[in-house]
Formats: sequence, structure tokens, C-alpha cells
Amino acid sequence: MVYHPAKVLMVFTPGDKELESADKHTLAMIKTWDENLMILLVDEKIENIIKKDDTVLADYRPHENTPVPRQIITKILRGKMADATWKQFAEHFEEVKKRAGIGTSVAPQQYIR
Repeated sequence: MVYHPAKVLMVFTPGDKELESADKHTLAMIKTWDENLMILLVDEKIENIIKKDDTVLADYRPHENTPVPRQIITKILRGKMADATWKQFAEHFEEVKKRAGIGTSVAPQQYIR
């Protein structure tokens, strides 16, 4: 199983006055532990409680019969669990960047121009 910790930057709900939506799905803009920015679907079981600044886990397990990751937010971490998880991944990423000789940020994702 693969899950990526992330911080919620913004939540998009179908009822937002500044959003026109063709569906009833809730989405969240997130910044992952390795500094990627994405907008992912929020699982319907937590769509009414997710909020900005939450620490979440995005499900990256492959779909059945395909290697494509699910990319859906399925868990919200709270309190000490959220803090400890984020800290552990942030420290790990800083070590990775240091070993690679990278400064305070990484190169943009290849598909973003």
C-alpha cells in the first residue's frame, strides 16, 4: 500500500458560490510531503469534514487491473499523529535533498510547464 501525506491548501465543494460544477464531488488542492501540488478527489465519507490546513493521506494504491494510482484523499490525520507524520516525512525529504545537493526546493514536475 502506498499513501502520501499532504497538507490541504484549499477545498473545492460543489456548493461553493465561486465554483460552477458539473458534478457533486469535493476536491482538495494539496501540497505533498515532497513539494508536489495536486488537486485530488476527496472520498465522500470525509468530504464534509475536510478543511484547509488539514494533514491528509492520499491513497496511491493502483486501481484493480491497472497500474494507475487511485489518487484520492481517504484519511485526515489530527493532533499529534498529524504533526508527527508530517515532521517525519519533511525531515526525510530534507535529507534526500541534501544528499542530492538540492537547495530549499526541488525542480518542477516534468509535466508542469
